[in-house]
Amino acid sequence: MPGRQIPSPASVWAALLLALALPLTAAGELPDYMDTGQSRLQLCSDQAIRAIGIFNVGHSGLYLEDCQDAARILEPVPKQFTLKLARQFSGEDLRQSARELLVDNLDLDSESDLKGSLECLADAYVDGSDGDRFDVRYEPASGLSFHVNGEKIVHCGNDSNSEKYFAIWFGHRPFNERLKRRLLEGAQG
Repeated sequence: MPGRQIPSPASVWAALLLALALPLTAAGELPDYMDTGQSRLQLCSDQAIRAIGIFNVGHSGLYLEDCQDAARILEPVPKQFTLKLARQFSGEDLRQSARELLVDNLDLDSESDLKGSLECLADAYVDGSDGDRFDVRYEPASGLSFHVNGEKIVHCGNDSNSEKYFAIWFGHRPFNERLKRRLLEGAQG
């Protein structure tokens, strides 16, 4: 066709490599800070989450007001656990997993013993897709909340065990022991 320029093979390869590289770098990036309205939380540590050590399922981050508070992760300090998904997840699977991990880590007899804010947040998970960001936040003054892509989905309040929700990732029987160790060690420098 007259007037139509055909791109050189080098420019095609450069564009293809750039297109392939962008989703890979963008998918793992988390914001350096989260302003909660009550606290300014900094990203203290982040870690890729892989299934069977090979398949990327997401990227996690631990946010704290002071990174040294990682030593007090299950105490009432402002904090946020972030999961940026790299694949689709079922909200029902996440709800069931949260309930089971809370029962195990809080030494409860059964899921029926989950009450108040812990039950509220465990039941808040929704279906997620590649690129979605789930934030579980705790503020001592207001309690637990769950956010998807920066939008608050539910506020669960604050009762005597709200800060213990983070036992899912940082308790004595966490979701993944290596993830727990790497996030806490990364936060403490």
